[in-house]
Amino acid sequence: MKKICLYISSLLILPLTSQAQQWTSHTNFNHVSQLAFQPGGHIIWGATPGGIFSFSSTDTVLIQHYTNVDGLPYIEASSVTLDQHHHKWIGTLGGGLAKLDSAGNAWTVFTRNDGLASDTVLCTAAGGQNVFAGGYGSLSYYDGYNWFSLLAQQGYELGNRTQALAARDDSLWIATDQGLRIVKVSPLSSIRDTNNWTTFSNYDGLSSDVRCILLTDTLSMIGAANGAARLVGGAWQRIPGLGDQVRSLARMGDSLFLATNNGVKLWHQNVLSDISPGLLSYNVLSLTVDEGQILWAGCDQGLCRYDAGSWDNYVFPGIAKNYVQHVSVSKTKTVWTTDGNTLISNYKNNSWSAFTNPIPGIPLTALTVDQDNNAWIGLGWWDGLNNSYLLKYCPDSLVNIFSTPRVPAGCGVWTGMVDRDNTKYFTAYNFAIFSVSPDDSVWTSYVDPSPRGAYNNAMWIISIAKDLSGGLWLGSYYNDLTYFKPQENTWEHFGVESGIPDVNIRQIAVDNSNIIWLATGNGLCRSEYDPVAHTLRSTVFQTSSSPILGNDIRSIVIDRSDNKWIGTERGLSLLTWDGKWVNYDRRFSPLISNDIRQLAVCPHDRSGDDIYIATAQGLSVLRYDAVAQRPVDNPSVAPNPFNMTRDGHIYFSNLPSEARIDIYTLDGRPCGTFYGPPAPAHTLSIRPDTDFPRRPAAGLYLCRISSSGQKPVICKLVMIR
Repeated sequence: MKKICLYISSLLILPLTSQAQQWTSHTNFNHVSQLAFQPGGHIIWGATPGGIFSFSSTDTVLIQHYTNVDGLPYIEASSVTLDQHHHKWIGTLGGGLAKLDSAGNAWTVFTRNDGLASDTVLCTAAGGQNVFAGGYGSLSYYDGYNWFSLLAQQGYELGNRTQALAARDDSLWIATDQGLRIVKVSPLSSIRDTNNWTTFSNYDGLSSDVRCILLTDTLSMIGAANGAARLVGGAWQRIPGLGDQVRSLARMGDSLFLATNNGVKLWHQNVLSDISPGLLSYNVLSLTVDEGQILWAGCDQGLCRYDAGSWDNYVFPGIAKNYVQHVSVSKTKTVWTTDGNTLISNYKNNSWSAFTNPIPGIPLTALTVDQDNNAWIGLGWWDGLNNSYLLKYCPDSLVNIFSTPRVPAGCGVWTGMVDRDNTKYFTAYNFAIFSVSPDDSVWTSYVDPSPRGAYNNAMWIISIAKDLSGGLWLGSYYNDLTYFKPQENTWEHFGVESGIPDVNIRQIAVDNSNIIWLATGNGLCRSEYDPVAHTLRSTVFQTSSSPILGNDIRSIVIDRSDNKWIGTERGLSLLTWDGKWVNYDRRFSPLISNDIRQLAVCPHDRSGDDIYIATAQGLSVLRYDAVAQRPVDNPSVAPNPFNMTRDGHIYFSNLPSEARIDIYTLDGRPCGTFYGPPAPAHTLSIRPDTDFPRRPAAGLYLCRISSSGQKPVICKLVMIR
């Protein structure tokens, strides 16, 4: 049985007792692939790619949404069925089979280690104390104590997919993509004897791709890829006039309801009719009937209730789409996401809103949030008239669509960033970058006169970051790393000869010591820039030489404590400010998916930050309380000596919590008082030529570092010209 725990690399030891961590999963759970009704409780259970839900059929309200954080072993649920004790059995597409007890509190998880054929379960059924689970060319069964499995390669006629299961009396009906099987299961061990398996050669013209089964005391029916049929006297009779794909069947009295890819159909007194008008969507996936003889339908956009000839529809709150390509967070903690194509979502005041790309056919390729809490979204290419586009949203609506000539013509806006002054920087296809002034009035393009790399006719910039001296680092999809100083209009290029492992640089981050961190397609790269020699000194972290989870680095962000959060194809890695590694993956943490697309970080409170993790299966949020309050121990000052001609900033690191830094000349004259940020951040940068009350002279300075209730520490600082 799988247990949830935190994986820590064997190469490190971290005092986890000093760290509080809380996970949240945001998913869309409106794609209702299967429904089950719980008698007596008036509860409808639904399986979706975003978890499972319980819904009150009488009050018509959502009771609870369960995700991987709540105990579900995998976020994508394929099926749900109830046994005679009202235990819920949930098949997942990667985490095995989960059992939720009748009270809805305790979880038990079964995987391949327990005897399941696979951790991918496509369908489930329960009969008496027996439970059955179908997968790809497999069938697993549980006798209340142990699991056993049958495989197609062992000679069992299970096709490539077991698509539906149903139990009645002493038989199990198995729908596969290659026909229907009926198996004797009393005693349960008889299921292993192929002589107890019945097959059919035809279904009255129906496809052998059988999708669903309905069994009652008097009715035996199947739905297939091109219609439905009932078994009468050992022969199949097809419902005439129905050629749609039938996904689910339900019966009320002498009425039969069919969920199809073209709505819900009614078969009553040998007449087929369409009752779909009013549905949320005609893409209907599942049906069930409650105790009040009310029909419920699950479609790809929500849950629908059919009563007295009309539909009532219920759409659940959540992110617009489970595939999250981009994420960014405003200062007011409004979360913005896109699916990289057509959908934009934001989350504020515990509620999700969705917007549709106003320029259809052009993908969404950049997302950043400015200092006024507006989201800026770039489009990936230009239209047929050579116009390029940049969208601006406030939290409630689209504010503006900027296009050519403001946005350079014939380009895709692939990435963006916002600096402390609220100047926006974006990258363009045939240009290096363009900037937008804080009030959006001035738009300036900057073109590299001599781009270097494989494609010198286009920059292909996909990442951008501003360092502490005001320079812009530009990462390319094909070309080299570029360093642009807008103040001097100088361009420098760095390739693999500088120690960079790959010129495909997806994201760039700058830490509190002005170190450049590169997320590349072949590892994480730490680079120090020498402004005098104009060189890079790089260190590469790869799976062969470090505990990092993967070499395909998709994203990197740095929190207030100078911790580096690294998104990979295999999960999330953390390199702490003091050089330790922690890894999070789906198996051993509540991370929703290992397929990480992008990261964002936002302060939560004085004690910690929120890490937002955009994945291919939803949005994970990790509340990370980095460290306990830090005492005055061994603070450091760098560079020391500080060259006032060459160096821009003085960096204080390893500061105590809520530090106060008083800087004096050697004869005691004050040069300024500066305050370090609250925990968990323990670094501070000062620019003497602007932050001191007067321009400092060369000489020796004393830095008094103190924190409330602690003995101060004195550091010496030398300034030279």
